[in-house]
Amino acid sequence: MKIEMRKRKPIEKLEKMTRRYASYYPKARRRYLKGVADYVLFVEEKVKRILEERGISVIYHFAYYAFGRKVYKLLKEKKEWEISFVIEDWVEKRGLLREVLLEIKEALREN
Repeated sequence: MKIEMRKRKPIEKLEKMTRRYASYYPKARRRYLKGVADYVLFVEEKVKRILEERGISVIYHFAYYAFGRKVYKLLKEKKEWEISFVIEDWVEKRGLLREVLLEIKEALREN
């Protein structure tokens, strides 16, 4: 039995959220959509491209996406010094590849 995952395109996600919450809570919606847009359109695409180039199994993508979100948050908060500790922690406790994590960090820093 083959299980297929259906994943919506990032733009479709944003359009659906905008239609659904268009008239409720305009300030909160604007902040939320900006955060979602940052993550979906920037972080997820960069991390996904790196993982596909490296040939990382789809099973591990969620962990690398979570790492990308964490690094992106630290970069936005201007706490770059914490990233090296986060990398060591994720390598030891989650078994992720250090080279891939460093590549993700550099890709997200370019913004």
